[in-house]
Amino acid sequence: ILRGLRFACQLGFAIEENTLSAMMDKGGLLSAVSVERIAGELNRALVSARAGEALRSYPRVLFLALPELEPMLHTPQRTPFHLYDVWEHTLRTLDAAPRDLAIRWAALYHDSGKPHTARTGPDGTTHFRGHQAVSTRLAEQAMDRLKQSRALRERVVALVRYHDERVGPDNLRMYLSRLGPDTALKLLQLQYADLVTHSPLGARRAPLLEELYEEGRRIVAAGEALQVRDLRVDGRDLIALGYRQDARLGRALERLLSLVLRGELPNDREALLDRASQMLNKHGAQE
Repeated sequence: ILRGLRFACQLGFAIEENTLSAMMDKGGLLSAVSVERIAGELNRALVSARAGEALRSYPRVLFLALPELEPMLHTPQRTPFHLYDVWEHTLRTLDAAPRDLAIRWAALYHDSGKPHTARTGPDGTTHFRGHQAVSTRLAEQAMDRLKQSRALRERVVALVRYHDERVGPDNLRMYLSRLGPDTALKLLQLQYADLVTHSPLGARRAPLLEELYEEGRRIVAAGEALQVRDLRVDGRDLIALGYRQDARLGRALERLLSLVLRGELPNDREALLDRASQMLNKHGAQE
């Protein structure tokens, strides 16, 4: 059943009518198939060249394996920022995303919480407040149910959780640090794919995301400080200044990193030691 869907995703083939009917009639047999095999077919299908096209034609075959996605079908998005309903927007996001497994799974689930949070305002506008948390939970449950690798699970869940967060020039380094460079760069790619499939109004930030992605790659390639270990000072340097070897030492290093990430302090040994000394004198190493 899922192999037929995968062939449609990979090759653009149509599924013959009687075959499709049999696939749906026998959908319950998927319960006898190992989740590892189901995950394998879905993984290969999602990174295929024609995944969006096939899932548009045969959504209910996919829903046999991922029933939590079915409510997205025909869920309207009546807002100035969207041209398409939730499912069509999801498929367009999937097509616009790189053929990267984590990004494609995140694209599939990023708005899965919208049908559960949809509310219509007095002016007829649809609102989906809190859908990010619901989408994250659904993605996490799917990754666990399919016994996906821990690395893929963690990356997909992070991408879905942060897909609507604002990333800009002022906090790019913070996201590279918080999520790790690889996941943060994938987040920018997901956000770009998401935005270019909104309405023209919703897509206005897309060019900025392209610039942020290139800047993020430059920051990573240049080896700029993103973690405490990247600082030009370490715990021994702070102990030599008079810091005690306890939890406050770690907090001081985290504080220095935060200042560097925000661009308020260069990753320069003398500058870092000077600020650490000021912190010690002012707060008795409480920072």
